[in-house]
Amino acid sequence: MDAALRVGTYETDITPKLGTHLIGGFGPRPAVGIKDPLHAKAIVVSNEEDILALVTVDLCMIQRDYLDLAKARIEERTGIPPENVLISATHTHTGPAATSILAVDIDHEYAALVAHRAADAVECALQRLQPCELLCGTGAVDQVFNRRWTMKDGTVRCNPGYQIEQLDRPAGPVDRELGLLAFRSPEGAPLALYVNYSLHYVGSSPSNHVSADYFARVDNNLRRALGTPLAIVANGTSGDVNNCDFANPAPRHEMVDGQAIKVAGIVAAEAARAYYQASPGREVTLRGALREITVTRREVDAEQLAEDERTVAHMDRMKPTSEQVYAFERLALAKEPVEQKTWVQALRIGDVGLVGLPGEIFVEFGLRIKEESPLRPTFCASLANDWVGYVPTPRALEEGGYETWTARSSKLTADAGPRMVETALELLAGLA
Repeated sequence: MDAALRVGTYETDITPKLGTHLIGGFGPRPAVGIKDPLHAKAIVVSNEEDILALVTVDLCMIQRDYLDLAKARIEERTGIPPENVLISATHTHTGPAATSILAVDIDHEYAALVAHRAADAVECALQRLQPCELLCGTGAVDQVFNRRWTMKDGTVRCNPGYQIEQLDRPAGPVDRELGLLAFRSPEGAPLALYVNYSLHYVGSSPSNHVSADYFARVDNNLRRALGTPLAIVANGTSGDVNNCDFANPAPRHEMVDGQAIKVAGIVAAEAARAYYQASPGREVTLRGALREITVTRREVDAEQLAEDERTVAHMDRMKPTSEQVYAFERLALAKEPVEQKTWVQALRIGDVGLVGLPGEIFVEFGLRIKEESPLRPTFCASLANDWVGYVPTPRALEEGGYETWTARSSKLTADAGPRMVETALELLAGLA
């Protein structure tokens, strides 16, 4: 065991007030109830040489300027530099608007609150450091399916429907690996778990109630099963996957949120199994690397924009049609700079690599990073440090489908994903 290694945890409440607009669908959904609270959760790890902070926020996504604000506050108050702080959103579809998407405007006051609460979580975790040893493990959970399907006519559709006659085959792979970083006391008590799994989300009903979705259920299950003070679920590269097995009948449950309860139970059980089978590390290296890269947004021609102006002229912002939503989005996108800056991050914790990618990343990119990384295992956290929308493969952009429709939710050119992968691999090589 590394005698210098210490860990601390903390969580702060980021539950919004009722009436806040939720994102994860088309158009605004004012919150009329709170099913379960939202949190910013932090695990801070320290040795004699460095300190790292792993943070998640129970949001669908959050844009860069507020995450930059959180990191600046963390550095000012704790001295932890931005490259050593990874902040990612879980991707619950029943959280407030911490960015503007699909005709919903960002709630700037709320996003600023999240930034400060995330920083507070890191600062409080740093105050609670205690001796620990590092455990690393992996598992496999068969609860992910590629949601893009090639149809019998050769077209590709997202979420085509269960067992419809036109289905041919899934249009892409999945990543069933569950990654685990865990910290336990010298006496053997679990102190913190960081779980990584590539599942878009499961869903919570009703959709106009605030909820942290299945991600929080995994945490709660592990707290009860292991007695750990905190478990974080960081979403992997899940831009084109979900929990819907369209080749088989749709799941049916007697209880509300039955599918989320089921999936959370399965994921938590595999994380617990990986914890008990993991071997402790010895001397633990802690290092971080962060690089700003330039990505390019797709452009919309003037004729399309003129038509979009006519489409949104009489748009009801509270009840827009899908046609109006995308017209609105293209007009908003046209006001953004063509070249945009975003972050790619890599951390080393012991012999483990952890990559932070800034959007809804297609699973093939994560699989390539894992396969080519010099650190084994390597895990990927998406929706990290920024949100740049979907990041499809070049092939997927040619095939079309929801994840490729031009909007602020899907705006980048085909070279963005490969550039992120190459940058991540370069950073990992430097850490190795």
